[in-house]
Amino acid sequence: MNRTSEIKLQSSSQVIRCAIYTRVSSEEGLNTEFTSLDNQLATCLEKIENNACNNWTFFHEYREAGITARSNNRPQFKQLMHDIQDQNFDILIVHRLDRLVRRMSEYQQVIPILEKNNVGLVSVQQEIDGSTAAGRMLINILMTFAEFEVDITCERQREKAYAMRKRGMRTGGRPILGYDIDPVTKQYIVNKEEAKLVNEIFQRFADKPKKGDLVRELNAEGKTRKTWTMKNGEPHDPGPFTMSYISRLLANRTYIGVEEYHRTGETFPGLQEPIVAKELFDRVQSLLNQNAYIKHSRERSEIQALLKHIVFCKSCNEPMAPKYAGPRERAYYEYVCRTARNKGYRFCPNPSVPAKQLEALVVEQIRVALRTDEVYLTVLKQLDGERERTLKILIARKQKLESLIQSNQSEEGVRTSGRQKQLDGELKEITAQCNRLELAPISKGEVANELQVFDRIWDNLFPREQERIAKLLVKSVTVAKGEVLIELFDDGLASLVREIRKAGTEIISVE
Repeated sequence: MNRTSEIKLQSSSQVIRCAIYTRVSSEEGLNTEFTSLDNQLATCLEKIENNACNNWTFFHEYREAGITARSNNRPQFKQLMHDIQDQNFDILIVHRLDRLVRRMSEYQQVIPILEKNNVGLVSVQQEIDGSTAAGRMLINILMTFAEFEVDITCERQREKAYAMRKRGMRTGGRPILGYDIDPVTKQYIVNKEEAKLVNEIFQRFADKPKKGDLVRELNAEGKTRKTWTMKNGEPHDPGPFTMSYISRLLANRTYIGVEEYHRTGETFPGLQEPIVAKELFDRVQSLLNQNAYIKHSRERSEIQALLKHIVFCKSCNEPMAPKYAGPRERAYYEYVCRTARNKGYRFCPNPSVPAKQLEALVVEQIRVALRTDEVYLTVLKQLDGERERTLKILIARKQKLESLIQSNQSEEGVRTSGRQKQLDGELKEITAQCNRLELAPISKGEVANELQVFDRIWDNLFPREQERIAKLLVKSVTVAKGEVLIELFDDGLASLVREIRKAGTEIISVE
């Protein structure tokens, strides 16, 4: 439990709401009468019952089944963190710390959120009190061993995968088009009907090396990707062909009887029967290399897309990513909807938009916003509010330091030197900060001047600096036919003014 929870437990009248987080990495054994999740829940509930005298009550269980702690996609964990920030409960109880996180870096991200929202952390099996120095040290040691355990497990799995690849064996994963999985050996066996389709795809690309056209033709003919029966007995929905699926298929060496260990790039003879002739496969690889996007070249890597990651297609509700087009000597880029990239341009009513025109429009709208009194007043209000909040925190810290200095005096009135000098130095620094904030409030004219500085130097900024500032100001750009919706961050311009005031006008620019 952390320092904040200790305060709560001292209150005998306050109801302490306790949330429980349970997790297992594997789905095996979840169909039994009493699972590992049930055991975790039972021990945590018992902990609550034992502390009924302290007014502990059960609030909610966040249950995660079949999800590893290394995954960034843990729905219940995300809901848990959201509820912590909303202060919906007072104590978080886990069976063991590694049920919550397994890496020190993740633990160091979670603990500040718990402390900020006054939520205690209790580990039932480890009986750790995070309110003491020894308890915090023990938590760090346990998290280090948990991370070590994860790393050792990963190393063993990689060693096993390499050994299996070296013997030409399949190491798991979903079945691929052209092969089925032998129920006994778990290795590939040829599916003759699908093998014909795979050969047809390779041959058609060799005759006409355009993946977009190939995807559209296959989908128009009603052909689908691999389908199989899942463990629960239900058929897997194959779905239409996409650009990414075709790209993986055409580059898959499994089809020529080879197994590749992707971490090192080594290849070994596979146990499966090849279904594509090596000559045809090599020809396709040569065409793929010739048609590779210029973005993989040095020239493309140097081009910066101003609105990367913040442009969206209104029709498909999908992101639009920069895609380079045109011959190498006249390469340009545009923002292309994910639907158009994966399924084909005809599946999106607004598949692409020229990048330069869109970026120029966004920059112009920002410049227009920078010249209005309404924006100046809004930014001024935000900065004044932040100034007041900062001043309040500094004054509280100043009062606390003054109290510490007073209590640090001995009964005879003689101060202890080392600690006293440190406190005096901190008090002097905080007093100076308070004076600066009190004596130098920002005015509307200063806000206008700072924003006009940005307007003047924008064209001279390096592309990477332009991209950073654009993402500081612009939350999203939604594109539809005939309209562009630009949404700015509420405090974006205030953040820009703070940067300019902090650095003067020395923003990195091209002379």
